[in-house]
Amino acid sequence: MRKFFYEDEFDKAFTSFVLHGFPQEVRRQIIRNTFKALKKYGEFFILDYNEFSLKGMPFYLKIPFEFIECPYAFDFIEKDWQKILAEEGFNRFEKPLFFGGYIRLLKGVKVS
Repeated sequence: MRKFFYEDEFDKAFTSFVLHGFPQEVRRQIIRNTFKALKKYGEFFILDYNEFSLKGMPFYLKIPFEFIECPYAFDFIEKDWQKILAEEGFNRFEKPLFFGGYIRLLKGVKVS
């Protein structure tokens, strides 16, 4: 992976339906790079799938999800993203839900 050069330069970072398309180790590196690039009190927004179980999903949503999504998305929906962001240094979380709770806008703040 290419070296990341930005440090403490940005107030906000936003990703929309991107993280679920990468393997977990790459997702972690993206989060670390984002943390590094944000200024103190910078905000990181992730608009993507919420955590949920495919077993509990209605068939009219489950079938399209299984048909069109990449293999990494199935792993993504099983992860606790607030916990993962906290492990990487983010806190002060907000997480409004959309589309019946299947989509979330997770916000974490860099306070150190």
